[in-house]
Amino acid sequence: MYTKYFGFKEKPFTLTPNPRFIFLSKHHKEAFAHLLYGINSRYGFIELIGEVGTGKTTVLRTLLGQLQDKNYRTALIFNPSLTGVELLRSINNEFGIDASSHYANELLAVLNRFLLEENTNGRTVVLVIDEAQNLDPATLEQIRLISNLETEDDKLIQIILAGQPELEHLLAKPELRQINQRIAVRYRLSPINMEETRAYIRHRMEVAGESGGVSFSRYAIKYIYLYTRGVPRMINILCDRALLIAYGDERRDISAGIVSRAIREILNLPRNRFTAQRAVAVDLHPDHRAAGRLRPMQFAVRVTPKGGRDAVEGWTRDEVGRPVLKVRVAVAAADGAANAAVLALLAKALKRPKSALRIVAGHTARLKRIEADLDEADLARAFGEPA
Repeated sequence: MYTKYFGFKEKPFTLTPNPRFIFLSKHHKEAFAHLLYGINSRYGFIELIGEVGTGKTTVLRTLLGQLQDKNYRTALIFNPSLTGVELLRSINNEFGIDASSHYANELLAVLNRFLLEENTNGRTVVLVIDEAQNLDPATLEQIRLISNLETEDDKLIQIILAGQPELEHLLAKPELRQINQRIAVRYRLSPINMEETRAYIRHRMEVAGESGGVSFSRYAIKYIYLYTRGVPRMINILCDRALLIAYGDERRDISAGIVSRAIREILNLPRNRFTAQRAVAVDLHPDHRAAGRLRPMQFAVRVTPKGGRDAVEGWTRDEVGRPVLKVRVAVAAADGAANAAVLALLAKALKRPKSALRIVAGHTARLKRIEADLDEADLARAFGEPA
């Protein structure tokens, strides 16, 4: 929908693991190095753990792409919710050998002959099982039997078990201690950091052929990172929605305000208002509103009673991306004094008289929910946050 408007040749933030969009962060490169080390050292079992959406499949596809030469034979099992015999048939089928038997011992015999032949020819055989947390204990025991296929000097097959953290809990079961003890190389894949988030977004737009001048502001990147916690799949979902909103608004600069709207849409929250019990709400008197320009919006004010001068310390975001303004006041957190101090700071920052503000709801001592009919650009100019 928005590809032509932004000058993309294709959508940059899809959820399918397209190899052309591969972005290897520091953690992805470390994971890749651990896997390659385990394979070339012929340790037998290697474990890759990562939360949903952190890029495990990206690492595995990159690895398999690197192993596509005459020195390796590889197979990928993506849906391991199979019985032991079904898994063996899938493995043999992936390696292009006879998988017609319905008996585990016959399938293992065929696989063993294949592994011995490949070892004689100097090739390393690699089996990758993705989503391995879905394996049942009986199937894992069948995988352990596969790992028993070895010579006096080497393991004939290198097995990578990749999955979510539940895989660790599964392997920790007492009945699976034999296979757990054989895992010589383990790596836990972490999300990317904020600078890598910026580079990741830029990389995907460049690969998609961006030529329409679209850009994400510094604060937009920050909010994307805070909401997604650096999980690539969540970054793709949020950026795609932000681009769609910008397209609808006919804007090419993706601001923090657009990202906030995207978060609210993803979470199915009201667009401009958030309910909060026991809140301080600040509104502008009708006489001080610019007709047709201001609209209701809400932000929180976190009040910290400290000595010294009253000050606006800056913006942050809560867990769902709502703006939170940190305010330091010299008075104690008594309702009346703290409220008056906060109103004075807002009036000064917004360059409006104190008479333009009025309290229209309740209060809390340290976290105040402020609702005001304000233009987001006013907040940007006052507090340094893009609209």
